[in-house]
Amino acid sequence: MPKHCKIRASSQHRASSQPRASSQSRASSQPRTSSTHKARPRPITPRDKFEAACLKIHATWRLPDSFFPTDAEIDAELAAIDAENAGEDINPETFQHSSSEERRARYHQSWDRIFDAAGQDTMEVWGMKPRSGDPIQLVSVPGSPLSIRVWDSGLKLNSPATWTLRPANQTGVFDYVILSREEMFGFEKKDIPAGEERFDIKRVVTYALRRPQQDDLIFELPAKPITGAVQPRDGFA
Repeated sequence: MPKHCKIRASSQHRASSQPRASSQSRASSQPRTSSTHKARPRPITPRDKFEAACLKIHATWRLPDSFFPTDAEIDAELAAIDAENAGEDINPETFQHSSSEERRARYHQSWDRIFDAAGQDTMEVWGMKPRSGDPIQLVSVPGSPLSIRVWDSGLKLNSPATWTLRPANQTGVFDYVILSREEMFGFEKKDIPAGEERFDIKRVVTYALRRPQQDDLIFELPAKPITGAVQPRDGFA
C-alpha cells in the first residue's frame, strides 16, 4: 500500500515547536481545532482497541476530542446514522431496538473487530506537525521564498491562491487539480485558517506545482525505506 504524506507551502528553514493533532479525526470531518481550544484530558482506561491505540501515542501530541467521544457524543452519532438510514434496508446487527448502553457496546466492539482484522494494536500516525528537531523534507520553489515541506512545518502560512498542485504530465496520467483536505470538505481556499492547509499525496509519485506565467515545478517524493526489503544493485547484462 502506498505511503501518504502531507505537504504544505511554507517559509524555508523554519521548524514548528507547537505540535497539533491531524485534522482527520475519528468521528468528525471538521478541520482541527484552534490552538486556543483546550482539549479534554485523555481517559485512563480505554473502552475499545482504537482508544487503546490512541493512548499509546506520546502524550505530547494533542489528540482531537473526537478520538475519545463521550457516551452522549456516541449516542448522538448513532442517532444521526439512524436518521440517515430511515426507510432503508437496515442491518439488524447495527440497528435494533435496544438500550443506549447495548448500542454503545456494539460501537466499541466494531472498533475491536477492525484492529483484530488488522492483526495489530497500534496505528500509523500521520498529519501531525513535527516537533522542533524532527526530520522533514524540503522542495525549494524557484523564484519564490516559499518551499514545499513534507510532514508539515507548523508555520502560519498557506499556499498562494493561484498555485495548484497536480500530478506531473506523464503518459497515462490525467491532469487534475489536487485539492487540500479543507477544500474537499467544502472550504473556499480563502477561508482556510492560516497554517491549516494540507494535502494527502502518495510517495514514489511525481507531482507538478503550477504557478501563473511560470513553468511547472516538477518534483518527486521518494520512497520510504522498508526495513528488510531487498534492494536492487548495479550490474551488467
